[in-house]
Amino acid sequence: EFRRVLFRSDELRLVYGDAGYSSDERKRTAFRNARLCQLLSHQGFTVVCSTISLFHEVQAWNRDHIPLYREIYLEASLEELQRRDTRGVYSAAHSVVGRDLHVELPVAPDLTLSVTQRTPSELLNDVLAKFEEPEDGLLR
Repeated sequence: EFRRVLFRSDELRLVYGDAGYSSDERKRTAFRNARLCQLLSHQGFTVVCSTISLFHEVQAWNRDHIPLYREIYLEASLEELQRRDTRGVYSAAHSVVGRDLHVELPVAPDLTLSVTQRTPSELLNDVLAKFEEPEDGLLR
């Protein structure tokens, strides 16, 4: 039996209620996300946490503390992010990762995919092809 859980960054921010946007607040939120994923992973869930991972410190913590952790880097240019921006985030006045905020790109992701001219379904198929073979034990 596969038990999976999906977290999206915006949904987690709503749950926490106090997740701010400064660098320190973003790091605190990233560690909250990591500890929540760790908890569920230890209970036998496969957890997909779709967030912007800004900090090498958090990426390293995840690798050290979350069983079967896999880091997938979705590579996108600022132009592509603006093209796909259905919520107006990249035209808003607040700080945006990739435009105003520095991001520490993953050093050694388990998979890197370019999102340019790719649908979410195509990207998902690439991820599943890489990680969902039962004999490799990567996903429960």
